[in-house]
Amino acid sequence: MSTPPETTVKAPGFDWADAAQHWFQACRGGFDAWLALCNAALAGAERVRMAQLEADVETQARNRSAALAAGECRDFNGLLALQANLATAYAESAMRYARTCAELGQQTNAEMARILGGRLEEWNRLMRAAFPAAAAPGALQPPFVVALEAARASQEAMMSSIAALGVPSGAAQKRAA
Repeated sequence: MSTPPETTVKAPGFDWADAAQHWFQACRGGFDAWLALCNAALAGAERVRMAQLEADVETQARNRSAALAAGECRDFNGLLALQANLATAYAESAMRYARTCAELGQQTNAEMARILGGRLEEWNRLMRAAFPAAAAPGALQPPFVVALEAARASQEAMMSSIAALGVPSGAAQKRAA
């Protein structure tokens, strides 16, 4: 009987158990990051929903007072004045609501960018600890070097795009001013 060929890869000076522990921590950190992102998104949606509820309550109160005022009008000019005041109040409320929703969206984006930024820094630390031999020049075979370099470039591009999430665009800054 012949013995089966060895199927495990052995690298000199590389601790696979330690690397597996780092991978586990990285995957757990990814799961925690996903939960934190979901919670931030849900909290942002809840804040928008509360703004909607406040706008609805304000509109209902304004409608009740307008209905009472319409009953007290004695001429056409009084109705026109009431209509003009009501239209102005509705326009102001709509603009305030839109501004509030935009601010809440920016806050939610900034919170999500902060969460992702912190988690990606943690991921980077864990990966460096998992593969200490990768830090030495020429330590890895060329395909691994290319793959790690591509992953590093991808991570840098993602970090710069995440950082841009918290910065309002030029058009948004002009509207806010």
